[in-house]
Amino acid sequence: MSALSGGLSGLLLTFSVYWAASGFLTEEIRFILFLLIVLVYFIKGTGLINLPQPEVKWQVPPSWVSRSVLGNMSIWGAVLGAGLFTYNPYVSFWLIYVYAGFFLGPAAGFSFGLVYGSARALPSVLYAFKYPKSSLDIHAVITKKIWGKGRAFHLAHQIVLAALLVFLMVR
Repeated sequence: MSALSGGLSGLLLTFSVYWAASGFLTEEIRFILFLLIVLVYFIKGTGLINLPQPEVKWQVPPSWVSRSVLGNMSIWGAVLGAGLFTYNPYVSFWLIYVYAGFFLGPAAGFSFGLVYGSARALPSVLYAFKYPKSSLDIHAVITKKIWGKGRAFHLAHQIVLAALLVFLMVR
């Protein structure tokens, strides 16, 4: 469910960028615009400037996940896999789709979304296989063990943005 939701949202996001940019922006203008966006958000990540993050901080209501385990996992997969509706502090999520819309096309956005949705589901799937009949609160384990590593994720994100800047400049 998460992969499909991610793929569909990736397709829609990329198609929107592709449609908006293809009619009037030349490839050179798209390249410069994308380079500037990456550079500005890299600088934001260093703390030198303060910019709004393109995100939605909506959370899944508790009433949505008061069903069976399969029902709960399907809802979480659909919402989290899309990547659009919940807290995501990293601009790279949006940059992937802007890049695909500017330079690759909607099919690439669908593929990126499939990968993103699968990656969002992977920790839950791995813990479910590791503790198949456990009474562990899987959400709490994932939140504490994986997503609780904010500084490490921020550093990794900055490294990815720096690598993307280098790639764009030598391209």
